[in-house]
Amino acid sequence: MNAEELRRREDELFAEWKTVPGVEHSMFIKDGVVDPDTYLEMKPKVMFLAREPHWEKPGVYDDMRRYLNEGVDWPRWHVIARWTRALTTSEHVPWTDVDDEANRDFKNKELRKIAFVNIKKQGGGASVKREELIAYTKACGDLVKRQIEMYKPDVIVCTGTIWLLERFILPHTVREARRWTENDVVWFPLKDWPCAVIEMLHFTARKAHKEMYERLVNAWDEIREIVKWG
Repeated sequence: MNAEELRRREDELFAEWKTVPGVEHSMFIKDGVVDPDTYLEMKPKVMFLAREPHWEKPGVYDDMRRYLNEGVDWPRWHVIARWTRALTTSEHVPWTDVDDEANRDFKNKELRKIAFVNIKKQGGGASVKREELIAYTKACGDLVKRQIEMYKPDVIVCTGTIWLLERFILPHTVREARRWTENDVVWFPLKDWPCAVIEMLHFTARKAHKEMYERLVNAWDEIREIVKWG
């Protein structure tokens, strides 16, 4: 699959998504691979799975792929950029190598490597309504699964979403049981292709960035020795 085909398949999936009855589509926000040319060359390929876009103003932007590709100033995206650097480098990346909030070029370069997927495509507020999220995931879980399968990521970082993935999106037939790393990070492999699904807090959590980063990096040092890519 080349970059043009990937974009076409994404947009076809989103067109189908907007026809799902019983869920709101008035502020449908596209997401997925930020830069197809870069993503398709990555090894490992990294995908982040979040709950919903924090956006309540229709018409400001409707495509997170374009938003991230053009470069973002919001400091919290630096958390994702750091995690991406650690996950896409073959050796352990210490905090001192990525501790530079002012490095916008670093942030934008790293964000172009990833796929960023929200389960719920409808823009929402700062807090997520649990029952609405569950209802949406039940209605659209198969579409989320198809989006994941389209990207064939090698690493999926769930930002507080692993329970939704397990309950409504990826059945037992396509994933293994939960495991825990030595530092108690929850993760599991997929069965259909070599992929590690890792649970982290949401990247906007009120936790020290260094603490969250080192939690992921230390877990990743262990996981990448278990899940091998060809």
